[in-house]
Amino acid sequence: MKEEQRFYSNIVEVESNLFDFILHFGNRDREQAQKGEFDSLATVFMSPQHAKLLASILQNHVQMYEKNFGALPAIELHAQKVTGNPKQ
Repeated sequence: MKEEQRFYSNIVEVESNLFDFILHFGNRDREQAQKGEFDSLATVFMSPQHAKLLASILQNHVQMYEKNFGALPAIELHAQKVTGNPKQ
């Protein structure tokens, strides 16, 4: 059996098209952040339906976290990468 790989990610870049959502997980330091770069660790492909389900699950877990530990500060999105022609 293949051993599970584990890693810590402090950045995720998301792409989408009609058929897939693509999540690039990685790490970056301050120097890389200034250049808009990061070290890619893993790429995950999923269907739009699974991406929507994942978004809902994450939202529920964030709400539970904030209930137990207090509100998280709002973070402004600095960039958004979208490919293809997703409907808004």
